[in-house]
Amino acid sequence: MYKELHKTPGAGYWKRLLLEQFIEPAIVCQKDSMAITDNEKLRVFKKYVNIINIETSSYCNRKCNYCPVSQYDRYSEKKYMSDIVFTKIINDLRSIQYNSTLCLNLYNEPLADNHIFDRIKQIKKSIPNSLIFFNSNGDYLTVPIIEKLSEIGPVIINVTLHQKPDEEYNDEDRIKHFRKFFKKLNIPFKIDTLIPEKTIKTSFKQNGIKIMVNAINYNESGNSRSGIIKHLIPKQIRTNPCLRPFREITIDYNGDSWPCCNIFPDAPQNINYKIANLQDSNLFDIYINEKMNYFRRMLFIFSEKESICKFCSDPDNSEITSKKQRDEILQTAMNYGEK
Repeated sequence: MYKELHKTPGAGYWKRLLLEQFIEPAIVCQKDSMAITDNEKLRVFKKYVNIINIETSSYCNRKCNYCPVSQYDRYSEKKYMSDIVFTKIINDLRSIQYNSTLCLNLYNEPLADNHIFDRIKQIKKSIPNSLIFFNSNGDYLTVPIIEKLSEIGPVIINVTLHQKPDEEYNDEDRIKHFRKFFKKLNIPFKIDTLIPEKTIKTSFKQNGIKIMVNAINYNESGNSRSGIIKHLIPKQIRTNPCLRPFREITIDYNGDSWPCCNIFPDAPQNINYKIANLQDSNLFDIYINEKMNYFRRMLFIFSEKESICKFCSDPDNSEITSKKQRDEILQTAMNYGEK
């Protein structure tokens, strides 16, 4: 059993949290102005958060039909997160000696960012005990890129080999692309897992860099991204809890923070869900925030979800047997926090 919640992987996060029989009132109460010191904010943040999603740039070279980028232009111009905002994020994390995961992408292709190597160097220098991870479509990943990353230090790359927008998912076709990808990196071809017409997965290390490669039938198992991808909107309103607003912070290339990585920042209809901008706030005030608390209250328990969460099919490991326990824990926190 993991002893530290902020180091607990997603599969065990709820179990570890529920073992405590307690959640901090500051992260669920309706009043985010309740008396809590800056030091307490730092303590609570470090206790719960173990993923920081940082979108360092806007550009993506693909337009997958199960992704909002297919409907909004992120192709014609490259925009970058400002050095001021990025440094502020890193300095905030350094102040608590952050030692969990930084994910350096959102709806962009991180290896198309000309500054990504300098960003990684900055992270390694300021918060050396953090784990750097990012998702990539693999188009820009080459042997020289892997060698360059290896010189900086360990990172984990999750590569998804997407089909073209006009292509249907097909095992034979995806395996062909796997072979092509492995040939490009000059490594022996292998597959670890194949679930027919659903997913293909493998992983390996090259020059100290861990690379996970997969093909996933997102046209069947993808997320509607707050209702933008119409064919992926679930038929039933979500009732399951969701751990994302508890364990994650999400910041787009503009420096805006969002309750969840499944909320697409560029969609005008989502503007009311923005939490704050990092130029005007810090990570700890963003985490303990009335809007964030609203989502956590709703997503801690089993209930029909409201707002954009009702369109979400993001998987969750919650067990219905925890329903009563969740209700009691939330009510205790609310009663304490609203005194």
